[in-house]
Amino acid sequence: MPAQMNVKKTLAGSSLLTLFVLIIWKLLYTSSAYSGWALTPLLVASVFGSYRSVVQSRQAFLDAALTQDTWLRKWLTGRTYAAFTAVAFGVTATLFIGYKALVASIPEFLVLALFFIGSVVVYCKQINTLSAHVNARYLPTISTSMTLVLAGSISALVYGIFVANEPIVGLARNAGFTDIWEFKVLSLPQGSGSIAGIMELFVTLDAIELYAVVHGSTLTKLAVLIYLINSLTVAYVMVRFAASISESLRVVFNARSVEIEQQ
Repeated sequence: MPAQMNVKKTLAGSSLLTLFVLIIWKLLYTSSAYSGWALTPLLVASVFGSYRSVVQSRQAFLDAALTQDTWLRKWLTGRTYAAFTAVAFGVTATLFIGYKALVASIPEFLVLALFFIGSVVVYCKQINTLSAHVNARYLPTISTSMTLVLAGSISALVYGIFVANEPIVGLARNAGFTDIWEFKVLSLPQGSGSIAGIMELFVTLDAIELYAVVHGSTLTKLAVLIYLINSLTVAYVMVRFAASISESLRVVFNARSVEIEQQ
């Protein structure tokens, strides 16, 4: 399968897919207890892309580590580990991005969209650059790692600066944790079903961060630590999610190209 990626096609495909799904999700969230199903396309694409990135490198490692005739080859295939990590990341990342789509302000949404677009471009460039130097089975993993280093570090820095300069609503300035949590819950659209409960878990994390910031004079070290963790987490999720979506589209586009060539 050809390794080269069409940057424009991948960027357009990944952006349109993500935007369309998030719009449908946001429209359905307040009206249906089953709105979470709207996120399924993003979940499938991110899980598949993550799985592809991990399983090939794991299998290449096991091929080199195990002798040719060992019975361990029947049990150690690399698929279980790849599937577990891909599902764990895919579910977490998809729900997190769904949450951000519900609560993010327009400036934050634009910043996160910029991270996504930049990460797709960087991933495509890494695939195209490294394809002549890296074994094809390791190419997705190494390209993802390089994208996390390049796009992730910049994204974490930018997001940290953005969050640090966000204005704090007056009602939250002298509030306790319970009041801040209730304030954050009210900022979340009214949903129903199990998906609403999951979204409230993310609300709790946001409330912890805001509480540490509001009480920064007495919790300075905690505030700095939470800023750092939050920035790194958001950057990691967005960048790896973008790489996973891009890898899924690479497989789809390349399969389509092969099919056209055979006709």
